[in-house]
Order: sequence, then structure tokens, then C-alpha cells
Amino acid sequence: MRKFKFNLESLLVVRGWEETRALQALASANAAISDLEERLARSEQALEKAYAAWEDSGSTRFSPTDRHALVSQTAQIQAQIGQSRQQLVEMQKKRTQAMDTLRSASREKKVVESLKEKRFEAHRAESYRQEAIEIEDVFNARRSAS
Repeated sequence: MRKFKFNLESLLVVRGWEETRALQALASANAAISDLEERLARSEQALEKAYAAWEDSGSTRFSPTDRHALVSQTAQIQAQIGQSRQQLVEMQKKRTQAMDTLRSASREKKVVESLKEKRFEAHRAESYRQEAIEIEDVFNARRSAS
């Protein structure tokens, strides 16, 4: 009996690679989102510290230069926070796209795996049928020889 050979094995390998790449893209997007969330939290803490420092020094007199420095510092931190939030939204969109790509790649791979399984089952059924025919031929040959 001939050995089972799936003629679309290379396609199955390619689908596996696509799924792996999609999984890596999703992991990368998740890591980037985590980094952005940490950076956003640090920026918000820095802003709170700047406001706290401003309140602590409220009992002393501010020179216009000090006030300008604190205002520009908080404005810079707020700009960083805005930029981080915008990047976070973009990365969440990329993560959504990566998840969609992963779902699609998994579905395509599963289709090829399902086809392989069906062909293997058909091959096995044919093998059993051929084996039964051979056994019957041997039995009939022995019976007619006796």
C-alpha cells in the first residue's frame, strides 16, 4: 500500500508561517501598548509632582521667571501625555488589526489542516478497502486450491 502524501503540505507550512508572523505581530503590539501605558503613567506622575512642587512653593513668592519655568514644564509634560495617548490609540488600532490578521491566518491554516485530515481519512479508508480485497483474494485462492 502506498504511503499517504499530502500534496498541499508546502501550503500548510506557509499557512503556519503566516500564523506565526501574525502571532508575533500581536505580541509586539501588546508589548508596545504596555510600554506606552507605562510611559503615560510616568508622565502623569511627573505632572502631578510638578503641580505638587508648584503648590509647595506657593507659600514663597514666585518670580515671573519661576512661574514661566513651571508653566512651560507642565505644558511640556502635558504635550508628552497627549502624544502618548495618541500613540496608544494608534497602537490599539494596530493590535486590533493584528488580532484580525491572526484570526484570518488561523482560519486559513485550519482549512488546510481540515483538508489534510479529510484526505488522510479517505486514504485510510481506501487502504482498508484494498487490504480487505487482498485478504479476500488470498482466501478465495486458498479455497479454490483445496
